[in-house]
Amino acid sequence: MGNKVLIIGASGFLGGYIFDYLAQFPELRVSGTVHRLSVPGLHALDIRDRASILTVLKDLRPSIVIFCAGTKDVNRCEKDPAYAMGLNVTPIRDYVDACNNIGLSPRTLYLSSDYVFDGLKGGYGHDSRVGPCTVYGLTKLLAERLLLTSGLPGQILRASAVMGRRGGFFRWLENALHAGTAVNLFENTYFTPTSIGRLCEYVRDYVFSGNNRANINIAHLSDGCRMSRYEFGVRMANKIGLSSSALSASIADFKTSSFQPDLSLLPDGCATLGSAHDWDDLDKIF
Repeated sequence: MGNKVLIIGASGFLGGYIFDYLAQFPELRVSGTVHRLSVPGLHALDIRDRASILTVLKDLRPSIVIFCAGTKDVNRCEKDPAYAMGLNVTPIRDYVDACNNIGLSPRTLYLSSDYVFDGLKGGYGHDSRVGPCTVYGLTKLLAERLLLTSGLPGQILRASAVMGRRGGFFRWLENALHAGTAVNLFENTYFTPTSIGRLCEYVRDYVFSGNNRANINIAHLSDGCRMSRYEFGVRMANKIGLSSSALSASIADFKTSSFQPDLSLLPDGCATLGSAHDWDDLDKIF
């Protein structure tokens, strides 16, 4: 197993958690990148600059790359497709080109999304037909296609709605519950949350697996429980011992928003999805 791990996007939500988690293992040499801001221990990298990508790979020569960088702002992507392409697609193309230019073949774990599906029926397995209905989903799918034809070893991991206390939605909802602030949550949009702990454990197992297969494959990860945003809020309140009385169920208008009816993701090795009442992974959210 190569022990030089580079996390591209280590200052972001997912990358930050993964960086901190993997840094606990002394046998790994973990490095990460940050955009613009100076962060101790992280290397400056503008993923929109192909020369910057090439320089970082040349200097660090990682054996494993975990690619978390990009934009996840679904609404902004809809309004500005060029912005979405510039952060979610072009950097992957430049990353593949840089690896080829310097003769580097790192085992690459790319964090993709449930938005590569149409969001109409849910229960998507890794072999379900893709068909994104958002610009964001399209850019994630295009990035997947670039990696699938790159010749690099590794994996595309479609992780569904990752929840952690540093995340915007979870932090907003937790603060509202503590304050008893009235919150409306949609009861007609379904998803399968993934605890950040489960994701970190998955990445750990991937890094230590030593699997250096010739081509990139696709995997799915979620906690395996389908629920609405409202059901998630109620379950979360119950788990942390707070009242859910401030939560109200509302209806999303799919014609005027980027929300989709059902983006539930079937994790690999799971035949059927559980219900909101089966979800018990809040203890893995930290």
